[in-house]
Amino acid sequence: QDVPRATPSERIHYWRLAAERGHLPSVLHYASGRAFQPSETLLLLDELARFRTDALPMMQRAAQSGSYQAALMLARAYEPVSPPDVPPLLKQVIPRPEPARSLAYYLLAGQLAGKRSELPKDVIARLQNDVKRLRDELPANEATEAQNHYRELSAGSVASQSGQELIDQT
Repeated sequence: QDVPRATPSERIHYWRLAAERGHLPSVLHYASGRAFQPSETLLLLDELARFRTDALPMMQRAAQSGSYQAALMLARAYEPVSPPDVPPLLKQVIPRPEPARSLAYYLLAGQLAGKRSELPKDVIARLQNDVKRLRDELPANEATEAQNHYRELSAGSVASQSGQELIDQT
């Protein structure tokens, strides 16, 4: 009752702090941009400047740690034309669309999805359709680049079952 309500800046500070300390659900929430409320944009300009530099590396680490959601968000954010469910702030920290990188993250998401039995069949089917669509759209050299980047992501993955479970409970 007597606890003061956190300011928008304090709230973002705590989301970022939890994400920086490796709390993977916080990484997904903060680095996707979902921690920021559209009605508070002008109040959070300093925090948004920091988000701009922190979000992408955080999300990339989460994907390599085994987060299906992080890999999928990155795949959609790197697409030239994003699906409607891409967090707008994450899309804004991507310097430019990179279809090959998008495909690489879709492939990683597919690999991680294969380890999750609770994903509905329609989610898996949509993921497979997205992979097929991008493969069909990419020139051969970019498709090869995507495969190479996917191999790098897979080889550098530090995914663990416990990490995957922690991340994917959000």
